[in-house]
Amino acid sequence: MAVVLSTLAMFYVCGEGNTVFNSDECLSTPRNIHIWTLLHTTGYFITDFFVQYFLVQGRAAIDYQTYAHHIIGAVTFYQTLYFMNYMVVFGVMLVFQEISTTYVALRWLLYKHDMGRSQAYFLNAFFMFVFFMVGRLWY
Repeated sequence: MAVVLSTLAMFYVCGEGNTVFNSDECLSTPRNIHIWTLLHTTGYFITDFFVQYFLVQGRAAIDYQTYAHHIIGAVTFYQTLYFMNYMVVFGVMLVFQEISTTYVALRWLLYKHDMGRSQAYFLNAFFMFVFFMVGRLWY
């Protein structure tokens, strides 16, 4: 959902032919969809942190990396919302990078169920690589 909202906010809310990539006004004007996207994402970060830490009680190194990612992400996005300027729009653009998160979550599930060397794990790694390259490096 965060990636869908981010895509809409980058390409479809600025008017005819304008995107955050070709319009300074679009890049510098936070709209409701930008706020919704950041609030949705921080809500996910906070909820997932509490579920993983208190219910699942993950204590492996990968779990602590996830906790740090969620805490830092939530704090950063809330600080961005405080200033309510172009950084809100830029933060939403960064949310698009979460396109590979589905495969990170699948990796965690496979790892937790002792399938870290299975064919499904390596297939998931392939798709994660592709979406990582597209969403985090190319975009």
